[in-house]
Amino acid sequence: MIPRKKTWPRLLTYIVLLLSLSREVSAVEIVASNVRGAPGEQVLVSVELAEATGTASASFSLGYDATQLTLKQASLGDLGERFDLASFNPDTPGEFTASFLSAAGITAASGSLVTLSFAISEQALSDSVALTVSAIEFTDREADPLPTSAIHGYIQISIVPAPIADFTASLIEANIQKTIAFTSESTGEISSLKWDFGDGATSTESQTSHAFQDTGIYAVSLTVNGPGGSDTHTLDIIILVPAPIADFTASLIEANVQKTIAFTSESTGEITSREWDFGDGTWRRDDQLRIRTESQTIHTFQDTGTYAVSLTVNGPGGSDTHTLDVIIGFSVPSAISPTSFSSDLAPIPEHFVLHPNFPNPFNAITTIRYELPIMINGAFTSVYLAIYNLMGQKIRTLLDQPQKSGYHKITWNGIDDYGLPVSSGVYFYRIAVGDQIQSRPLLLLH
Repeated sequence: MIPRKKTWPRLLTYIVLLLSLSREVSAVEIVASNVRGAPGEQVLVSVELAEATGTASASFSLGYDATQLTLKQASLGDLGERFDLASFNPDTPGEFTASFLSAAGITAASGSLVTLSFAISEQALSDSVALTVSAIEFTDREADPLPTSAIHGYIQISIVPAPIADFTASLIEANIQKTIAFTSESTGEISSLKWDFGDGATSTESQTSHAFQDTGIYAVSLTVNGPGGSDTHTLDIIILVPAPIADFTASLIEANVQKTIAFTSESTGEITSREWDFGDGTWRRDDQLRIRTESQTIHTFQDTGTYAVSLTVNGPGGSDTHTLDVIIGFSVPSAISPTSFSSDLAPIPEHFVLHPNFPNPFNAITTIRYELPIMINGAFTSVYLAIYNLMGQKIRTLLDQPQKSGYHKITWNGIDDYGLPVSSGVYFYRIAVGDQIQSRPLLLLH
């Protein structure tokens, strides 16, 4: 019987050879393939190694466009830290070279070799910058070359411009507590925005509104943020104390001479002084004490006429004036005591008078008043009243008939003799009573 030779050493040799033939292939890839940045920003690029088991040494070069990118920093990744030695050569513009060495060989399957920080040029124009990986060499512990794949890789870096902040305001000068609308008109890719109204209030809406509670100049700013950066636009808003609004009422707007009329202020706002002007040369000034305690004053007109009574109110926000015409249309005959008049008996005018129309200017309707004295030919007088344009052409006949002596009024609504509205402008109303003629201008505004 022939003894059999031991075959297990030969079997072990076959297994080692099979393992060496089936060793996994190493590969280099740029995995951060969608990095985005704006001119002036910095971006991170990670160079990763796939299937690194058994690698004892590795080296590669990374090329880039030095006119658009500047390498600022290089640091080891988690896989790079497993090597005993690592060296970088970042000093050549447009190329980065890295070498790694491990005496025992690393056993990690994959990971990052190095992370690079690139600054994008302020003048970058391209939409992307390619990175090229080359000169890749890998060896095992016996210094035998390891097969590699993915010799070339790249990463695209999008050059995203920063958004441009801009906005409008419905008012740049307003009173306190007045609501102002702010509308963003910013352009570019915007991921978020923030309003700062300068008084502690903020908003994140693209269209917003705000009411300032105190006077002052507020620097309202809008900051917009996007992938390409940020931008801020600022606009000064001036907030003022509102001017007071003058207003008053009269107990009578038509009265006899020597008839006392009460005037009551209904003005609003912050008022520091108040001035009445009765249009007959008399006036009255109210101080703050009187303003707080009295809203009414009285006055008696001594002569006939139309008096423009005005009230002017002053405050820290400015001044305002309101005017009201008061017509003192007739005087009491000296032969008759004022107390002898009944409510339906009015004295007869002494003179032929055509009063200013009211209101003037007007846009809807105006009233024309006139006085007819007793004529020689009797109590009835022929009256002709018409409206004329600046060329002297008759526009509308308002009255053409006899009237009694006394106080009369008639209205005009801006309509001509054909029933059509006339245009805005200056017109004249003319009255003829016998051989006496008077005319006055009026202003129509639509």
